[in-house]
Amino acid sequence: MPQHCYLCEKEAHHHVKLKNGDVIDCCDEHYNRWICERLGLEYTRYVHPKTINVFGERFRVTMQVGPDGVMYYASRGRKGVEESYALQLPFSMSGKEAMKYLRGRVSLTTMFASDDKDELDDAGTIGIEYDDATEGEDPYFIFKGRKLSPDQLIELLSFYPGYNLAYQLEPRVPDPDSHWITYEGHVVPGEDDDDN
Repeated sequence: MPQHCYLCEKEAHHHVKLKNGDVIDCCDEHYNRWICERLGLEYTRYVHPKTINVFGERFRVTMQVGPDGVMYYASRGRKGVEESYALQLPFSMSGKEAMKYLRGRVSLTTMFASDDKDELDDAGTIGIEYDDATEGEDPYFIFKGRKLSPDQLIELLSFYPGYNLAYQLEPRVPDPDSHWITYEGHVVPGEDDDDN
């Protein structure tokens, strides 16, 4: 049975272990509010629109506040094989300002996208996921809205001898069914946490 947020009826995906041993369960919004409060920040500064448009395509936008800044995510497509982009920005930048940079991040890749699902474009993304990492399974790769096995990815790349595959690692948009554990003492940089 899903746990509900301590402040609303939404499903809790974040579980925060407080220094006193209690645990609070939070939905995404209330987790971000809690982190901002602990860091002395105003949550409303980082609120963003639910979607952005890039070259006429709509992308869902989510965020996660962390000790080092705000991670903004843009995604589109079916769950499990969605295109996903991420950009971490400093606390000095508002959510409204951040959307300009997130649109830019997405446009750098999507401007080169073609409809051909069997060829690499001049720029693009390949996601890495697991059906169940605890079972020791091989990962699968997400390319243009479909799953590829490791062998299929190697076959795709084999058509590009003489090229470099330049990459930049970035987190994928979190699975909405994921659950996260945070320790209160790890939230504020430099704050000592003797309990954990």
